[in-house]
Amino acid sequence: MPPRKATKLPAGITLNPGGKYRVRAFHNGNMFSLGTFATLTDARAALAVAQGEIARGTFTPPAARRAQMKATAATHQAQARAAARTVRELAATFLAWKEAQGLAWGSVYTYRRHLEGHFLPTFGEHAVSAVTTADLNAWLDRLEAEHGPSVAPEVHGTVTALFRFATGDARDLPRGYTPWIDASPVPQLTRRRRREVKEVTILPAEELEQLAAHMLYPEDRALILLTGWCALRIGEVLALRRRHVTQDRAGRVMLRIASQVQARGRGLYETAPKSAAGDREVYVPAVVRDALAEHLAGHVGAAPDALLFPRRGGGNQLNNPNTIRKRFHAAVALLNADRERAELPPYTSFGFHDLRHTGMTRLGQHGATEAELMAFAGHSDPKAVRIYQHAERNRMAALADRMTADEV
Repeated sequence: MPPRKATKLPAGITLNPGGKYRVRAFHNGNMFSLGTFATLTDARAALAVAQGEIARGTFTPPAARRAQMKATAATHQAQARAAARTVRELAATFLAWKEAQGLAWGSVYTYRRHLEGHFLPTFGEHAVSAVTTADLNAWLDRLEAEHGPSVAPEVHGTVTALFRFATGDARDLPRGYTPWIDASPVPQLTRRRRREVKEVTILPAEELEQLAAHMLYPEDRALILLTGWCALRIGEVLALRRRHVTQDRAGRVMLRIASQVQARGRGLYETAPKSAAGDREVYVPAVVRDALAEHLAGHVGAAPDALLFPRRGGGNQLNNPNTIRKRFHAAVALLNADRERAELPPYTSFGFHDLRHTGMTRLGQHGATEAELMAFAGHSDPKAVRIYQHAERNRMAALADRMTADEV
């Protein structure tokens, strides 16, 4: 091979003994090799590209670029392996992650019941990447037809959370988590379907008193009043003990909400609040303090650990929420009889949780901010307290209509 004609090379390009051109670029005090090239034209082009990137601030050293490409390839391979695994495997990993997060056992149980009862029988053996929006729409149609519109949105919410986990869009995922798939097939369902908004009855104060008076046993009266005025969950009120009733320096009575009673999936048990926000102190409104004081004096043991509402005839044993709900529904029936005698329509779907809704709505009507409602209710998500404000919106709409009528 004849010797190359001597040519003055640009700074950054040298000719190797083997006849190839080596290109290097100087950046941030370091010299980086850009590789060797067979022709001077290719070497000049590589140097010009690097110099342009350096000028624009976008230069990435070749070694770092190769590491990025290697990492991207490894991620794609991991995603491909994960996507080939089944939806059942995804569900097991998702539930284990929820448990590791410290989610309340009852909430994990609800997720598992939704998935195992409604979703996995259809999709359990599918590859995660094989589930499509069309498949999910067809499945949801069947679910609504078989179980009604009240069940389908609840299950759909769980499936949404499952695929949010699969795509890596869930909060608080472990460091280094590799998504199972790139995109969820569920969001289009979210836009198409809407959770039913249940019309919730808000009891006036006098009817809350009537309902409490209709409870089968005298010791249940304070339970109804505390739940309705303090907006407690049934599990929270049943976990209250004498030591949880305290006073601040001004003498105002408070309830410390530190646990809840559950009866889902594994018998009766006491557990932590639903979330960290659920561990809170709630002031007892003046209207119910006398009833609470009478209850403490007449129906609660003297020990600090004495339950406020223990199982009847069972000593200081936890009360079952289902037992209380049965007595509550009997009291609602008596309240409806009162309303019928007064020629008022009966409450057709008033549930125990609507007592909590009553308390939260009444608080909103007295000017509580969203943050105050969250603190009072023990919610960590603003969306959760907004549902407690719809009665206030209904009231405002009625007032607006009244103003319009007055102008006519």
